[in-house]
Amino acid sequence: MHLDRESLLVRVEGETRMSALRRFLATEGVDLVLDADPPDITLNEWLARGAPGARARFVDPVDQLVAGCTFRMKNGELVELRAAPRRSVGPDLFALVFGQDERFATVVHADLRVAFPNTSYVSPPFRAPADPPLEAGEQKLLDAIATTLARG
Repeated sequence: MHLDRESLLVRVEGETRMSALRRFLATEGVDLVLDADPPDITLNEWLARGAPGARARFVDPVDQLVAGCTFRMKNGELVELRAAPRRSVGPDLFALVFGQDERFATVVHADLRVAFPNTSYVSPPFRAPADPPLEAGEQKLLDAIATTLARG
């Protein structure tokens, strides 16, 4: 296992047990962002089952549990998904692994996002202090639209 503190990613082999991963992360002062303790199975099995215990994806749609991974397809071919931000574009090839019970592929290793305990990484919604005042031209246009709509 290798923790990159700057990116808050840990590279984990697919055959690593979740208990061993959690012990390693505890010694490094970080942990996975979870809602419940995961079962003590291998990382590959955990991802194949849909990562039971992981935080719901809808809590923060931009956050990611897995930033990258390498998996072996059933025909033996290796597929590498390099670690990338959640908003990256392109097909979601990780869907061949996540929650698929190893139908298509098995995880060789994965780059998981970790966090420092008791730290919120969700930004609060942006709230403007107040609407800026309308300029004269904007007000004139809005008045013209209102007049036209009133006439029918």
